[in-house]
Amino acid sequence: MHRIYTSMALVIDTKPYAEADHSVLLYTKDFGLIRAIAKGVRLEKSKLRYSLTPYSLSEVSLVKGKEVWRLTSATFHKKYSSHPDYIKKIILLVKRVSGEETPDLHIYQSLQNYFEYLNIENTDLLLKEAEISIALHILNRLGYIPSAEGIKELLVTPFSSEKVRELTPYIERSVGLVNQALKNTHL
Repeated sequence: MHRIYTSMALVIDTKPYAEADHSVLLYTKDFGLIRAIAKGVRLEKSKLRYSLTPYSLSEVSLVKGKEVWRLTSATFHKKYSSHPDYIKKIILLVKRVSGEETPDLHIYQSLQNYFEYLNIENTDLLLKEAEISIALHILNRLGYIPSAEGIKELLVTPFSSEKVRELTPYIERSVGLVNQALKNTHL
């Protein structure tokens, strides 16, 4: 008998798979970035259908198979629909630099806080600063940011709206650090 794992998850992306299934990319609280197969989710009668929309928060139950995770149930909690372009950029970064099945509560909390922030904030300048801040948090957490005096201390706790304000005086330096980290990773 297979063990069922339950975790909160940010639904990152879904892609059609086979006739009625979806391949779902999740950033889970307990397992990090994982890809799971949701059987029959594209059918109209599927109960999972609305719990797995991209950029949403759901509680998911999963079974780990030999090669892939299978999604057995999901309970929708919240949709993050504000500013999808900003979400897409950070998702792309996470997909490129984060290894699969590498749990990191700091990154999970930072992503969730960032999505919440995007639902509230509408000022272009603050949105851009938040994007730099979350990228800096993720890259730092994964070891891509070298020592950055004055900034490193601000990255110890997960992303938050307060962190955006604290990083504002260092924004140009932060952009340089993010760009250098991305260049060094050859991504």
